[in-house]
Amino acid sequence: MTSPLESVVANFSFTLEQNARLITAVGTLSAISLVVVPILEQNYRSYIDAGRGGLPSNVYGWAQSSFLKIFLACETTNTEMYVGDPNEETWLDPSEITKRSGERPTFNWHPIPSRQITQRADAAMNQVRAFCITPRMIRC
Repeated sequence: MTSPLESVVANFSFTLEQNARLITAVGTLSAISLVVVPILEQNYRSYIDAGRGGLPSNVYGWAQSSFLKIFLACETTNTEMYVGDPNEETWLDPSEITKRSGERPTFNWHPIPSRQITQRADAAMNQVRAFCITPRMIRC
């Protein structure tokens, strides 16, 4: 006759043997989620902190923006792709271009809403912009 503890250990051991793949899969997914979930949470919070834009400020808007990143991702500071342009008549004269003063703005990872998160317009400029883009205005 076996004791209740021996019976429980035997049943547990049998269950482990029968479901080894399932237990391995659950353990692996749990370990991956411990790493991935905090990264996704931080990404979601940065999307929400970017403010309102063309997509809703919820999980669905975040998922759409994350999906759009695949298609809208591009390098915004490299100009090498223009060097091969044969029509140099449209190029600006480098001596007439002033150097940018100060630091470049910081951008959010998400393409929508507006990616720029530093050096934003002040409240007065936002009022002008809001006035200019109303449906009644043709041009501002």
